[in-house]
Amino acid sequence: MKARPYSLLAISILLPVTVASAASSEQGRMKTTALACLKNAYVDQLERVKDDKAALQKLIVMLMAGGECQAVEQGTLVKIDGGSLYHGTFCIRPQGEISCLWTLVQSVEIVH
Repeated sequence: MKARPYSLLAISILLPVTVASAASSEQGRMKTTALACLKNAYVDQLERVKDDKAALQKLIVMLMAGGECQAVEQGTLVKIDGGSLYHGTFCIRPQGEISCLWTLVQSVEIVH
């Protein structure tokens, strides 16, 4: 079957709408224990060094010691306050917390 050129265009238009709608005011649950950070830039930095174990460990220690990032435990219920398609991240707010924290989309499942 030959692919139709407009199929890719439709996907490229609909995908951001789907992810954006899932990222605003939804309930979620952490699939795994994951780092969540006050700034999306910290998540980017962690992703950039993830293949260098020594650098990753140093960065995690530094960010957690400075209060910039924290571990959010598997199963924690969160409110998804926003997201970034470019970065593949959600800004989550664990129940009872005031601040929104950035984490990777794959760490969170949407709860309906």
